[in-house]
Amino acid sequence: MLFNQYDEVLDKNLQGCKFGCEPAELGYVDDNAVLHTGATGMKGFVVAEKDGMVAKMPVTTMQVETIKPSATAILVDNIRRPLIGVEALCNGDTFKLDPSAFEWTTSDSEICEVVDGLLVGKKEGTATINGKFGDVSFDVQVTVEIGNGQKTVYDFVDLAQVKINKSGVSNLVSEAAPLPEGWNYGRALNFDFSGGRGPYLKFTFENNLYSLPDSMALTLGDKDGIVKEIAFNCKDNLGNKVNTQVKTENAQNGVYTIKFFNEDNTPFDVAQFPMQLISVDMKLNAAKKGNGKTLAIKDFITMYPDWSSVESVVKDSENHSLDLTYDNGMLYVNCNSKKAERAYLRVVSTTGQEIWRGAINLEEGANRFEINMLEAATGFYLVSLDAPAYTATEKFILR
Repeated sequence: MLFNQYDEVLDKNLQGCKFGCEPAELGYVDDNAVLHTGATGMKGFVVAEKDGMVAKMPVTTMQVETIKPSATAILVDNIRRPLIGVEALCNGDTFKLDPSAFEWTTSDSEICEVVDGLLVGKKEGTATINGKFGDVSFDVQVTVEIGNGQKTVYDFVDLAQVKINKSGVSNLVSEAAPLPEGWNYGRALNFDFSGGRGPYLKFTFENNLYSLPDSMALTLGDKDGIVKEIAFNCKDNLGNKVNTQVKTENAQNGVYTIKFFNEDNTPFDVAQFPMQLISVDMKLNAAKKGNGKTLAIKDFITMYPDWSSVESVVKDSENHSLDLTYDNGMLYVNCNSKKAERAYLRVVSTTGQEIWRGAINLEEGANRFEINMLEAATGFYLVSLDAPAYTATEKFILR
């Protein structure tokens, strides 16, 4: 900032200054006027010079005790681009660091790479990425699983593969028939049903679902109306329960579906995967008791985004371009699209703080999205646009 002799502000964003550090061991200031501190904690000054004028800003840096990745293992697909979490411990407090400040290498560049601190999955397999900053070095195990279309969770052919708890149900067997008319495959769960108080069928799996699914669905043929509700009980990679109940009247044509989305209609974070399927609980209608009952199951599947493979994070691709402008606390994201399609827009700081995310509808031609940044702290931010053809990412500084 530039002031006159009366301490009146003449310029809030003075350009063309030359920067230095005293002592030099404090660090350096790059071309974007960003301070990069040295490895040792100390007190010093950042010095700004312009047209013979000099200003000094006192700076105190603290040496961290430990630097480590937030997770030692990450599961990713070829669509989602998570920011790699890096943490520092200092005087008992944990601070998030900017992963783009680290030098990243990978044991297999065909499987994954790191761009601006973002992890990019390219081909199925496992690899190790290494983050290095000065004398600090650490490894993160990366698994890339690419889910295309849909994948069978369980086919209900061999019931011995799962643990089954039941009440009011006896003589349960899995057979090839009878199946509903028009079905050319599936399994028939045949059993005797005595009803009683709170009858149910519970299938316990405790298996990880493959890759990063958008949703999971079970197609049920229930001509007698035995099932009242199905509960899908899962646990994410962070240990949180993800339980969803679907009542029969809400199932579309016998398809009971749950989505791995947040309330704001954005996908779960990559850190929440792999998702573990704990159990599927069927609440039964006691009034439908009788022998020789059948529940037919056609599919029990996970479903994945039908988006094409992306080789790398790109800017100004052939379908879209990102142009960012900032004015009076508002960030404007301008995107040109060659076709109308659904996408996801996300703004996150390079230390992992999410500022905004949401599903957006791109129109053919020019698009403009407005994001409120009034409460965001100064620093580096990443804006990412996930569209069916690729992921575009742009970095900007909020001063």
